[in-house]
Amino acid sequence: MKNKNSRKNQKKSEKKRLKRANKSKQKRLSEEKHRIDSQKKLDGLTNLLRMLPKKCSFCPEPFDQNQPGALDDWQATFRGAEILYRCPKCNENV
Repeated sequence: MKNKNSRKNQKKSEKKRLKRANKSKQKRLSEEKHRIDSQKKLDGLTNLLRMLPKKCSFCPEPFDQNQPGALDDWQATFRGAEILYRCPKCNENV
């Protein structure tokens, strides 16, 4: 009888161990997926920042990324793969 209870306890212990191991593995996989997704988002934002203009597409007006509201004041126009940026002065003349 003692031997039978011992086997039951061993089986229960083994099930619990496997369950904990599975949860740990799932957690690691979830964290890795989150890290990869975060890196993809960061790469996308980095690419967007690289695409910001250095100057107006229609005049020599420089684009100051550090100026508050600069992104709100400038207009972007998409022509196929080309992006044209228009400063507020050129935007008034349109």
